Amino acid sequence: MRLNVLLLLIGLALAASVCGLVAQGRQGPPGARGRGTEPAQGRQGGARGRAEAPPSDGTQVFRVGTTLIPLDVRVLDKKGRPVTDLLQSEFTVYENNVPQQIRHFSSQTLTPEPPPATALLPRRSDQPIFEPRNYRVFLIYLGRGELRGPSNGVDGLLHFVKERLLPQDRVAIFAWNRATDFTVDHETAVAVLERFKAGFRGVERNLAEYFRTPAWMYGNRQIPRDIQVTIDQIFRGPENAPTRTLGIGEVGSSDTEARLGRAQQERDLRDQFDLFSAPSADRIAAGNRQVLGVGIDEFLTYTAQSMQDQANLYAGIEYLKHLDGEKHLLMVTEAGLRLSRWEYDRDLARTAADARVVIDVVRTGGTVSPTTAGLAENRYAPAVSGFAVMGTLQPAVSSRMLADMTGGRSDANRFTSASKAIDAIDDVSRFQYLLGYYPSNQRFDGRFRTITVHVTRKDVQVLARRGYYASDLEGSFDQQGVMTYSRMVMAATTDTEMPDIGITATAANGQAGPGSVVTLGLTIDVSRIRFEAVNGRRSSSIEVAAFALGKKQAPIGEVHQNVTLTFTESRYAEVLKTGAPVPLTIPVSAPAEWVKVVVYDYLTDLTGSRNVKVPKP
Repeated sequence: MRLNVLLLLIGLALAASVCGLVAQGRQGPPGARGRGTEPAQGRQGGARGRAEAPPSDGTQVFRVGTTLIPLDVRVLDKKGRPVTDLLQSEFTVYENNVPQQIRHFSSQTLTPEPPPATALLPRRSDQPIFEPRNYRVFLIYLGRGELRGPSNGVDGLLHFVKERLLPQDRVAIFAWNRATDFTVDHETAVAVLERFKAGFRGVERNLAEYFRTPAWMYGNRQIPRDIQVTIDQIFRGPENAPTRTLGIGEVGSSDTEARLGRAQQERDLRDQFDLFSAPSADRIAAGNRQVLGVGIDEFLTYTAQSMQDQANLYAGIEYLKHLDGEKHLLMVTEAGLRLSRWEYDRDLARTAADARVVIDVVRTGGTVSPTTAGLAENRYAPAVSGFAVMGTLQPAVSSRMLADMTGGRSDANRFTSASKAIDAIDDVSRFQYLLGYYPSNQRFDGRFRTITVHVTRKDVQVLARRGYYASDLEGSFDQQGVMTYSRMVMAATTDTEMPDIGITATAANGQAGPGSVVTLGLTIDVSRIRFEAVNGRRSSSIEVAAFALGKKQAPIGEVHQNVTLTFTESRYAEVLKTGAPVPLTIPVSAPAEWVKVVVYDYLTDLTGSRNVKVPKP
C-alpha cells in the first residue's frame, strides 16, 4: 500500500485540525483533560489552537519582546580540556555578523548525584529554561554498516554507558528503526548494547543484501518482516521491553523543507543510478561512472546506508527537539554520510542546531585512504582516482560539518579507539557556559540566522551551535499542538505501520451516494497510554485520525478527533486486557479501498498507525 500521495493533503488537514503554530484561544491549559462518557467520547476536529494566517500581501511579521535565544557553549584549551574560568566580558556573540548584547550568563559543572526516580524530561516551550541542569541527555544512534571495525565502536559505547555516564544522565539507544525510551537505568541500556553487539552483523548483512537491489531504488524501503523480527529481539530482549519506532525509512520530520530536500535527493539518486544503465557509447555517462568510482552493487550499498542514516538522524532530531535544553545525538558510524550535495549535510546540521541538538560523531572505520583496501568506505572503492578521491574523504568532511555546526565533536582518526574518542566527548560535556541574548533583528522571516561566539582568550576552541531558524515568536509556541501535528504527519505519510500503540481495526463502506461514510471499528491497546486519576476514575486524552483512499489511492475523506477515555477502576482493568473500543465514521466522496488510522498520546509521546483494507461489498 503506497500512501505518499497523501503527503500534502494530510499535512494540510492536520495543520488545520490538530494545531496551529501560532496558538490562539486555547481552552484550558496544555494537556487538560476533558470530560467524557464511558468508554470513550470523541470531539470532532480536535483543534488545539487557531493557525494565524500570514499577511496576504506577503509582508513580514514584526514582534517585540522575543524569546531569549539560548547558547550552550564549551571552550577548550590546546589540550582539549574545558576552560572553566571565563567571564561574561570575555565573550562576544554575533548574529548574522551583527554583535548582540548578552543578557544571560552562567556556567555549570556537572557532578554525580543519585539518579531520580523517573527519567521524565521537561518539554520545550516558547521560554527556554535557563536554570542550571545537573544532567545530560544522550540519544545514542548506532548507524548502518560495520560498527566494531578498527576502533571498536560498540565496545566504546559500552565503556561510555558503564563507566562514564553520570548516574543522573538520561540515555536512549536508537538503531535501524527502533529506539528505547530515555532512562536513568543504565544497566538496561547496556543490555541493549550487548544484544546489539552480538547480533548487529547478521542484521547488517541481511539488510545490505536486501537493499542492494533496484527495488530499493524504486521505493521499496521497508525492512522485511524476518529482519524486523531480529531487530525487535535485540531491542526488546527476553523481558519484551517496550520500544518506540523512530527510523521509518524516510526523512523523520514533518518539516516541509526537509521533505522537499528529500525529493531532490531522490532525483539526484535516480540520475546517478541511470548512469549504470546508459549505453556503452555514452561517453558522458561513462565519465560520470568513473567519477563515482564504484560498481552498481557498491553504489547501492553505500547509498542506501547513507540515506537511511540521514533519515534516522532527522528522526532522532525530531524526537529530541521537543525536549527542553541541550541534547546530544551521539552517532557511531562506520564511515559517515556520503550525500550527493553538501547542501544536504548543511540542512541536516541546521535542523539540529535549531533544535539545540548537539551531534557528536564517532567513526569506527579506521584511517581513510583511497589506496587502503578493507577499511571504512574503501572496501566499497579500493582503487579510485581523480574526483573519486574526494568521495572517499567526503564522509569525514560531512562528520566535521555536523559536529562543528551543532557544537559537537568529530575526531575522525585522531584517537586509536572509539573509547578514547567518546571519553573526549564526555570530558568536554561536563562543563559549559549558558549564554542568552535577545536578537537585535526583530524581523522573523523563518530564515536561518548564523551565530558566531568569540572569546578574547587566545589559543582556545569554542564549541557552540552555529545558528537557528528565526520563526518561534513570543507566545506562539503551542507545544502540545506542534508535537501532535509532527508525530501524526510522520505516521500518516508513510506506508510503514507504527506499532508503539497497538491498533486493531475493521472498516466497511456505507451506502453509495450523498452522505456516504466508511465505518471503522477500532480497538486501541491502552497499556502504554498514560492515564490520570480524575474524580476516582482513570482518564486519558488521545488524538485519533483516519484517512480514506479510493481508486488509484485517491484521497476521498478524513476525520480527526480528540478522544477522551474515561473508565472506572474495574473497567480500566478490563480494557488493559481487551483494549478500548473507539468507533469512528469517515465522510467519503466515493467507496474506500484503504484507510490509514493514526493514534497519538501526547503524555507518552507514542504513536500507533494501521493500514486497514476495506473489503469490497
